[in-house]
Amino acid sequence: MRTHAVFLRLDGRRCVVVGCGRHVEGKIEACWRAGGAVGVIAPEVTPAIASLVAHGAVRHAACAWQPGDLQVAVGTGGASPALAARLRRELEARIGPEYRSLVEILGAVCRVFDGDPRRATVVSALVESPLLELLRRGHRAGVEQVLAEHTGERCMLAGLGVSVGV
Repeated sequence: MRTHAVFLRLDGRRCVVVGCGRHVEGKIEACWRAGGAVGVIAPEVTPAIASLVAHGAVRHAACAWQPGDLQVAVGTGGASPALAARLRRELEARIGPEYRSLVEILGAVCRVFDGDPRRATVVSALVESPLLELLRRGHRAGVEQVLAEHTGERCMLAGLGVSVGV
């Protein structure tokens, strides 16, 4: 997976992590150690995350992600509200409901591959695949084909328990 280092001041800012598993424990702890007010949205949590919740370091919403749980704020610190409005319009036009389906699929694949050393490779391949565009076009058969190619039919939509808007 390609990454890009980002330096953010998280002290006192809300940080929300969607999903749970060993793969997100480090992200949660890093946000918390940077001073972020960390919340986790996931039906269940790992023992390590449960410990952070029990100690009051992290808040946990024991439910699946729903539209409206995560929103992107665009601001310019008052320097240019017009630019912030333009950026917001561009993001709204670019990020549609197909992203919810993609997040649900990727989360379910992560759960199926939990503990499997190939998980990161499989998820990265799905992210780089035409999966998002197929979801955008409502091409369910194409989605199933991409999943089969990258998971060996281990993660078909029905088996994942994911209801997608296609």
